[in-house]
Amino acid sequence: MIKICIIGNSDLGTFFNYIKLFNKKNIEFLIISTKKKKFKKLKNVKFNFISNLNKNKFNTEAYKSIKKFNPRKIVLFYTRKIDKKIFNNYRTYNIHNSLLPYYKGLDAIKKSFKDKNRFICSSSHLVNEKFDSGKIIYQIVTPVKTRNIKFFEKVAF
Repeated sequence: MIKICIIGNSDLGTFFNYIKLFNKKNIEFLIISTKKKKFKKLKNVKFNFISNLNKNKFNTEAYKSIKKFNPRKIVLFYTRKIDKKIFNNYRTYNIHNSLLPYYKGLDAIKKSFKDKNRFICSSSHLVNEKFDSGKIIYQIVTPVKTRNIKFFEKVAF
């Protein structure tokens, strides 16, 4: 059984759109989220809500859950820094909705749009101590079809 932990502070819409791809595989997910999300019960998905109000409390509680679940990988859909004890002990990836290393941090899509880029990119990188600075693992590039911020946001996610 492959175990993957997802940490998020969004509604994880993209993940839930594609979860059916993993239903027939030997993959189990633990979702640690700062949002109370109601979703259809799935046999291969466990859900753990942790309040995001206190960064230290969130990281401590998340680490306990992760340690108990013992995942092979952690994937972040999370806009805050996680504690180094998480990414130092587990291979942790961030899904970043822009072209790295050029558009780091929050509002990367808006910065890319403002710069009139002709491509929209999503990047996956290993997490380290510097924000959006880990080794880039994978990037997906899509040509811009329309100069519209909603289009940028939709494609990037």
